[in-house]
Amino acid sequence: MSDAFGLDVKYGGGPQEAREVLIQCSDLIAATEITETQLGETLKKAKKSGVRVPAEIRKQIANARSQLRDQKRSLTKFLTTAVKSLEKVAPS
Repeated sequence: MSDAFGLDVKYGGGPQEAREVLIQCSDLIAATEITETQLGETLKKAKKSGVRVPAEIRKQIANARSQLRDQKRSLTKFLTTAVKSLEKVAPS
């Protein structure tokens, strides 16, 4: 991005559209990473307990995995769209 919009975009400057896209990307990536971390911690605790995980907890883990996959798909779509959008407004 800095190649297209200048170094200022790295430090909160540059065109408003580029800054907004970067903020949205950052928020989506952070949310995905939080979900991954929480799921990983839950799985570690379940394995360490040595006890068979109750069906309800297994269901919650499966739902969390599904949600994480959906978040990653959404993030990929958003990033693809954002890049195409910014390519249209980037100075030549």
